[in-house]
Formats: sequence, structure tokens, C-alpha cells
Amino acid sequence: MASARDLAVASISAAVGAAAAAAALRFLSSYGASSAKQRSPPTPCAEHLAVNGCTAERPPVQSPFDPAKREGYISWDDYFMAIAFLSAERSKDPNRQVGACLVSQEGIILGIGYNGFPRGCSDNKLPWAKKSAKGDPLETKYPYVVHAEVNAILNTNHASAAGQKLYVTMFPCNECAKIIIQSGVSEVIYFVEKRIDNSDYVYVASHKLLSMAGVKVRKHQPQMSQIPIKFQEPRNALVDMYGKCGKVSDGMHVFSKMAKRNVYTWNSIIGALALAQDGKTALQWFSRMQNDGVQPDEVTLICVLCACAHAGFVDIGRKIFNLAIQVIWGLLLRGCRARGDSWLSEHVTMRLVELEPENASHYVLLSNLYAETGRWQEAQGILHWMKKKGLRKDAGWSLQMLEDKSKKYTTDGYLLEYNMAPPTPRLVVPIDVSKKPWEQKVPLHNRWHPDIPPVADVTEGELFRVEMVDWTGGRVSDDNSADDIKFLDLTIICNLGPLPGDEWGYTAIFERENGGGFLTDHFPSARKAIWYFEGIYAYSPQIPGVRFPGLTHPGIVGTAPSAELLNIWNEREKILAETNHESIKICEVLHQRPLANLPTPENCLLGKIQEGTADWQKIANEAARTIPGRENGGNCDIKNLSRGSKVYLPVFVDGANLSTGDMHFSQGDGEVSFCGAIEMSGFLELKCEIIRGGMKEYLTPIGPTPLHVNPIFDIGPVEPRFSDWLVFEGISVDESGKQHFLDASVAYKRAVLNAIEYLSRFGYSKEQVYLLLSCCPCEGRISGIVDSPNAVATLAIPTAIFDQDVKPKRLSGKQGPKLRRLPDVLRCSSDGHLPVTQDPSGTKVASTVAGSQENVPIKGMVRKRTQLDG
Repeated sequence: MASARDLAVASISAAVGAAAAAAALRFLSSYGASSAKQRSPPTPCAEHLAVNGCTAERPPVQSPFDPAKREGYISWDDYFMAIAFLSAERSKDPNRQVGACLVSQEGIILGIGYNGFPRGCSDNKLPWAKKSAKGDPLETKYPYVVHAEVNAILNTNHASAAGQKLYVTMFPCNECAKIIIQSGVSEVIYFVEKRIDNSDYVYVASHKLLSMAGVKVRKHQPQMSQIPIKFQEPRNALVDMYGKCGKVSDGMHVFSKMAKRNVYTWNSIIGALALAQDGKTALQWFSRMQNDGVQPDEVTLICVLCACAHAGFVDIGRKIFNLAIQVIWGLLLRGCRARGDSWLSEHVTMRLVELEPENASHYVLLSNLYAETGRWQEAQGILHWMKKKGLRKDAGWSLQMLEDKSKKYTTDGYLLEYNMAPPTPRLVVPIDVSKKPWEQKVPLHNRWHPDIPPVADVTEGELFRVEMVDWTGGRVSDDNSADDIKFLDLTIICNLGPLPGDEWGYTAIFERENGGGFLTDHFPSARKAIWYFEGIYAYSPQIPGVRFPGLTHPGIVGTAPSAELLNIWNEREKILAETNHESIKICEVLHQRPLANLPTPENCLLGKIQEGTADWQKIANEAARTIPGRENGGNCDIKNLSRGSKVYLPVFVDGANLSTGDMHFSQGDGEVSFCGAIEMSGFLELKCEIIRGGMKEYLTPIGPTPLHVNPIFDIGPVEPRFSDWLVFEGISVDESGKQHFLDASVAYKRAVLNAIEYLSRFGYSKEQVYLLLSCCPCEGRISGIVDSPNAVATLAIPTAIFDQDVKPKRLSGKQGPKLRRLPDVLRCSSDGHLPVTQDPSGTKVASTVAGSQENVPIKGMVRKRTQLDG
């Protein structure tokens, strides 16, 4: 179970459906291992951290025609440390296996060793126990065992250890340090070190001795996280030899006895049958090879072509020859797309279509190529033609085997990781669309508090699913008016809106009295645009001529705060709110919103805690709102937090109590219109593991307590690909001409305004552009923050999302009337003032999962009703 002072790491690996995303939560356990190989989980301690357990992949097999040297070979340090680990596998010690490797300065292995008993002393008669039930040290291994370092130095075959390097899987103890010093070893390279405190004199003394003697000590930093060793019997060569000698039956016998068969094994038997001119049997075995999931290579195709030639199967041989051509064209296409050569990519794809006219994947690829270059009509035409012809691309899926890790850990300080992942998860937070959030079978919550109980426990590595609703609770409709945005009662968390699986979402501007947005002074009235999804793409009837791929992600990812951290939040936000500004100016924009959203029991949802009880009343008066991001993560709204991403979140309470929600199909940096992403419902699929000690190791407090930390985000590799951008600059001078000192918010506001003014020259209304910049995959940057007095911010917009050329160009001759992009965004039936104002605050409904514990927040808002003057 995750505990306080740990770090939650969230990794996102797959988006599920048009209106959903998948995530996997992993608590990774990384500890100061006390042995070369751990066979059981260690006792948790306060110095642990959650780390990523990913393994570096080896590079693909190099082409035999490639003149370059092989990539991915291991370094000398990795090589010698691997020898030490391999030696450790010889140890009979059931509790700790340590290996050592003595190496000369020229890189020659002089000796290896592992921990064990002296020569002539039976491994079966002496004890291997670490402790004695009677307290008798003679019943333990310690008086008898010889350490790995000593064995490596003694096994040098008369070579001197003076001036040499010693690689060891675990830092040597004080006794080994004495031998190392006396033998003249100049450097010790170790992999792990036992956790040292003042009472552990053995390793404290070892450090002291080695330092005084001038022996260099270095911790090994591996370039590869693991080096697989595969034992393969020489049976492939036997099959090949029997085939070349004409003894095919003997080769078949050897083949049938092989437990594991790779492509070389299949090539040997197919080649033997081809040489024996048994083409029919060779083709049968070629078919079996493919059925077994073994991918043929160029040698396989040559063997099969030889078999066809010997047997006279001309037609079959021609088909197999064409198969090779298709593979070559496919490789060429891959290279073209990697280099960004759209013209050649299109040519190669057309050739693939000619080779395989019934293969739907080629048409999908061609459609995607057109879409990437902004040729929307051609892309849509391909898809319509496929539908007419009944061609359909089969959905793909992958399966990742997860180790069953049902360990429990106590409070210590872990790092929590979650990954988006694939199939058949256990549903732990179901949503009933006919019920309100507080009526759900699994209760939701809209506050942060350490005492909100979890709704489910999950084991490490288990795949599970959490369903959630859009952040308004479903009060926004797919209709022809923005009245639902204007009159949205944010004091109530309501029923579902776009349901999981529905193919639509929305983007909106709030009324000034409901909090407005980043540009409230320019856009004071409620507006709305509906977005429809076509696979990974979104388009809106209210913003015509625009289409872009989405990057599905949760707006909220956070862990529960501890009581101490919650008190810090409430105290500092109370001080801010007590300035009594009921309406404030942010970069010269008048906002009707409070400076902070303080705790209130009004419309408070606390999961399993029943409303009206004493516990409910106490927690409701203390619990923090979920609208802003804080030290625990929370409402971060990071648009690239999608497939393949990881989020390292600090863990403040036992079980982590992770919450996630506020699903977005797409979002621009800043989400400037406030309700600015393409909001939708969806579900997350997660898996959990634990890594310990992360907060201390990786998160440096920026504040007076160790709790003043912030998450780390490792953004995944999946994102929309754009090669052409228009970048708009803004400086910290507002519209009135007033100079602000290095104010990045003023600079970004000006960049957004510059973009709106510019794009409105291409037939769009300013409301259309404002909503578009809030939800399309545009990139916001702080370009300069040190050159007084102006901060510089930029907003980059991908030009490929438009169906027209929006770049500046030289004009010649008389210009015709400009295109007017209609229909416009949805408006209200009346743009008069609302009867309520002020104090909109953020809440998000969530469900909590403990251990690897999960909250599913759903955005909602609460405000006080006051009468407008006038």
C-alpha cells in the first residue's frame, strides 16, 4: 500500500474510444537491495522511492547490407558488472547472493567470486540461516561464510590484485574492505549499498577505511536495465546439416524434439525440404510457421521460392515474390514518413494500394496522409469510398503480461506511477447514467481530504477501470443554444452529460458573472461550440473549416493530502481571500471570482461518508476544493498527458488515494476560455505498483516544509504530428498601453489576442477563434522572463488544422470578398445579466481507491447567490 512521503508516478499508455482514455497506475518498488537478486520483498523503510521499472529495448536487428557498426552493444562497466551478477547466481545462500569480478586496468578478468563456504566445508552440513532461534551465533552462516570480494581476490590464479578494479554487486563490508586495501585494489565499483545509519558500524567502518586508504569508490550507473542471456541448443545447425546431407527425416526428428523454435529453426527445416525437392511439404511447413506466429525473413522467402521452383508451383511462387515486394514498399513508406516526405509517401501508398487493392489498411493510411497535409476532402473521400466498398480495417490490440505483486507496504514515502494500459480490466468505479452522482453505487466525491475513504482496493499490477462524467455533471446539451452554459447552476453536481462512448463534446465561454475566462473583458457573454468525433479527429459545425486530431487526457490527477498539508492549503488560501476583493483584475481583466475557494459544506460530496453525520460535518468544513492544482497534483490540465505518459505524484497518506477525472478530448495550452477543452465523459483503465522513497530522492521542497513539493510529468511519445506552425508573440504590455514588469500572464494574454485578431481576418468571428484556441492542439510558451521590463510569451498554432491557407502572403490586384465562416458559435437567447454572481468555486466529484487507491473526480462548481446591484 502506498504511504506518506512517497511519489505517485502516473503513466498513460492508451486512449480508449472516441470519448474515453485509458490509464494504468503503477506503484513501482525500488529499494536499496541487500543482494544481487531479491527473492522476497524487503521490509519497508523511510528512505524508499517509486521508480519506473521500464526496461530499455534492444535496437532492431541490423540489415546485413548496413556498413555501420552494431548499435546497442553493452559498455565495459555493464559487462563486468553483469559478470559479477552472473557469478552471484552460483551462490547457495538463500537470503543474499553477492558476486564480484576482479578486472585489470587493461580490461582482463583476473578473478571472480561469490559468497559461500570454504573449500572442503559441506554446503549441506553448515547452517545458512541469518538468525538463530536460540540466539546461538554458531547456528547462523556468519562465522563460516567467505564473502564474494575475498573469493574474487583469492581466485586470481597467482595474478596480483594491486592496482586493479573490483566490480561487486553489493558494497563491501568492513572485513572485505581490509582485504581489498591489503591486496592493493585501486578502485571498487559497486551496484547497490545497504542502507546505512549510525548503528550499522560495519558499513560505516568500510567507508572510512576505503577513504583513508585512498581506494576509489564508485557506484555503477547501468546503461541497460537488464541484459538477457538466451541459451540455444545447436539443433538449428543439426537440422541444416541433415537437410544438406539429404537426411530430411533425421532433420524432421530433431526439429520435432525442439521445445522452442525461432525463425532460424523454421528456415532450416523449410530449406531442407526445398533441397529435397519436396515443395508441397515445404509450403505446408511455411504455412505452419506463420500460424505459429513466427515472422518470415528474407531467407525464409528464398527457401520457399526454391521449393516452388523445384515443385513447379509457378503461381504460388509469384504470389510469394509479390509478398516480398509489398514488404519492401512498406519499409520504404516507413522511411518516407519518418523523413516527412509527404509527396513520396503518397506515391508509395498508392503503389501499395495497387499491389493489394482489397487491403483496407492501405486506404486508411492514405486517408491519414491526406489529413496530415490538410487535404480534408481527399481524406474524407477515401473513407466514404471504403464504406461504399465494404472495406474495413480490423481493430488492433496488444496484451502485456503483468507480474502479480500483491504486497502491502506501510507508511514511508513512496512514488506512485500510473500508466494507460490495455484489456479486460476489473470495473471498480461504475457509473449508472440514470442516477445522480450522490446516488451512485460507488459514491463520488468533490473535495480533497485525507479522511475520505477509498471505494476500492486494488493489488499491484492489476488492471482496473474507473468511469467518470464530464466536469459539469452532464448539464450541457448538444443543442442550438448556449443557454445551458449561461444558466448553469454551479452549486449542483448533476447527471451525466456526454456519456462514455458518446461521440461528442463541447467547449464554452462562461458568463462574466460565472467567473468568465482569461479574456472576460473581451468576451463577457456565454457561448458554446459542439464538437463531434470521427475516430481521433474532432470537428465542429459552429467553427467550420477546422479539423484536428485529439489527444485524450484527464484534466485531474492527484493524491489525497495529509492533514498537515490540508491545513497549509486552507491557511494560506484564507489569508489570500481575506483581502476582501469580491471582483479582481487579473492582467487588467475584470473577473467576478474570489481570490481563493475556501472550504464550505455547501453541496459537499464526501464519498462513503453519509451527509448529516458528525464526521461529514467535520470533514466538509475542512476539505479543500478541487478546482486548482496544488502540491498533490490535482487540476493540472496538461494537454499532452496522454498515452505513454507518466506522472510522478507525491503520496501523503497511506494508500495514496488517487483521484482522477475531468476528461478532455483535446485542449490548447492554458484552456483560455475556462470551460475551454473539449469536455467529455469517459473512462480510465489503470494499473498500480509502488516505488518507495521518491519524495526525498526526487522532489525538492520549495517552501518551509517537506510537503511543499510538486509532481513531475513525463510526457509520452504520442501526440498529433504537425510540421508547420504560425507563432504569435505577446509582451507584458496590456491593451491600454500600461507596462507590466515581467508579467507572463499579461504577455500570454496579448499573444492570444494577437492570434484572435489575426485569424478573424480569415472569415472567423472572434468568438470562434477564442474557443478554437482554447481546445485545439496549440502550444503556449514563455519565451523570455529575464529581460526587464518585458516578459515574452508565444502561442503557436498548427496551420494544418485549417482548410485554407492562413499564412500572410503578398497581395496583388483587387481582392474579392472574404469568406465568412458560418454558422457561428452558439449564443444565448438573451445576453442580459445573470440574477446571480460571484464566488464560483471549483469542486470535482471523485471516487477514491486505496492501496493503489483511486479517486474519480468530476468537475463541478459551487457559488453563493447574491443580488446584482442595478
